[in-house]
Amino acid sequence: MFAALLCTLLFSVSITCGHRSAKLIGGTEANFWRLTLAALLLGVWAYAFGIGLGGAAFFLFFLSGAIGIGIGDVAFFQALPRLGSRLTALLIGCLSAPLAALIEWVWLGTTLSTAQVWWGLLIVGGVGVALMPGEHLPHTRRDLFVGTLFAVLSSLCNAAAGVLSRRAYEVARAAGEHLEGGNAGFQRVLGGLQGSVTNACSFHRCGNGRTSNSLFNV
Repeated sequence: MFAALLCTLLFSVSITCGHRSAKLIGGTEANFWRLTLAALLLGVWAYAFGIGLGGAAFFLFFLSGAIGIGIGDVAFFQALPRLGSRLTALLIGCLSAPLAALIEWVWLGTTLSTAQVWWGLLIVGGVGVALMPGEHLPHTRRDLFVGTLFAVLSSLCNAAAGVLSRRAYEVARAAGEHLEGGNAGFQRVLGGLQGSVTNACSFHRCGNGRTSNSLFNV
């Protein structure tokens, strides 16, 4: 429980900092530099206290990072300038859980009770109410529409990555390995970094300036 609460707190701080950095240098470059720093720090941890790039579940962790970080975080940083940190956090935080439950049900056969399904639908309905046009949303309809699409894409990628990570831990346990969070995070960040590098290189090759900061720019 404490780890989940700490994760929520750090995610909130990350969104606020990410919003500011995306405004200053663009979403693509902000995402690239934060992942580069994370890879360096987690790499030191992984090789000092863990198994580095080893382990039976490396491919699943790498794939989880490629989807959740390489694609999901790119979409996340495109939603931030359009929706702001609060609405982006609301969308991604509320949609990731029911989407993850759906993916687990389809892939791993994990079932939910009727009450859990209804509460999930209630959450999704609340997100819909929050997105209804009104004076409380100081965004243009275009920014709201495009930003919401990016946030939904980010939620879907985060949900898929979470299910993949769970499966990866199961594979590691079956192989008799104990992979702690820092090492697993390093393997995931490497998968995400390759997607960020591809997007950043494509942006610089296009050379369209800071306001067109991604191949995902709409």
